[in-house]
Amino acid sequence: MKTKPVLTLSLLTASMLAQVAAPPKYKIAVPAHENEIVPLLNGLGEQGYRLIAIGPAAIMRLEPAASGHYQYAEVTSKRDPDKFLKSLNELGEQGYRWIPFSPLTEKNPQATKYRYEKAPHGQFGPAKAQDISSAEAQGFRPAAVAYFEQIITGKFELVMEQEAQSTKSASPGPLEIVGAMREESLMKHVDELSKQGYRFVSPSVSGKGGGEGLIMEKCAPACGGPYEYRYFDAKSPAQAEQDLNAAGKDGFRVVPTALRPKPHLLERDPNSKQTFSYRVLEAKDAAALEKAVNDADHDGYEPVGYVPHIHVLVPEFYLVLEKRMAAPGS
Repeated sequence: MKTKPVLTLSLLTASMLAQVAAPPKYKIAVPAHENEIVPLLNGLGEQGYRLIAIGPAAIMRLEPAASGHYQYAEVTSKRDPDKFLKSLNELGEQGYRWIPFSPLTEKNPQATKYRYEKAPHGQFGPAKAQDISSAEAQGFRPAAVAYFEQIITGKFELVMEQEAQSTKSASPGPLEIVGAMREESLMKHVDELSKQGYRFVSPSVSGKGGGEGLIMEKCAPACGGPYEYRYFDAKSPAQAEQDLNAAGKDGFRVVPTALRPKPHLLERDPNSKQTFSYRVLEAKDAAALEKAVNDADHDGYEPVGYVPHIHVLVPEFYLVLEKRMAAPGS
């Protein structure tokens, strides 16, 4: 008669211990040395985590057990574009996919193969729209701009990606490369094109001998739109958060692939009633950041990526988190 309460107490204690020991949804990984990042990521990958944002710290999210383990590898050459792409393609053949704005690659448990190439261009000047369209006809899509630090000056290249098992339901539309020395001038071109049915595709190398550039593509009727665009700056977490929330209330949403380069774009589909809320966190202290990210998760916020701010020639990075708000009438 006395064993039942004891057994019940034991089960209750075990249940409480299991709850206490439950791993956090997000972990923040910061290696002691740069060459330790891949072993660190792979160790967390074996525990069921996946990299979702890379910057001063790696943001890792716990994935469902059925999804399998993600693996990571590093591209061997970081300064020479041709050697970088050779190494990247060797990894792509093994199922690793490039993580833009980093030398890292990720292998999905259900991996396909990937191929990479520079957007074709001549000796001088970046690729033109027709060059990128030519690569797209072979199944490549713009991925991101990579910077290669060299002895005299740096070099930018637009990297294009082909997924081996991808199928295209329709041919890509006409492309336009928008470039300008100032964000205000660039956004005027973006607004003109968006009114004509174009949508942001990826960052690009500016053809203005500097400045900023991006690629717009004429949207097929099925893609919705016409899309509208704004941009924001990130001088401080408080200022960025205020500006993002003001735009989010109007239905503008951060474009993750446009967070690292300028302009930092926000996009709105006027056919949608969805609104968004944002939090912006400093990324200086790993323990504090991990707690803040997991606390924000309880409130429905998910990390989107890092946005940089150049402060005295040194970039500071802020982590942007997003929450979808209930649409009116839902």
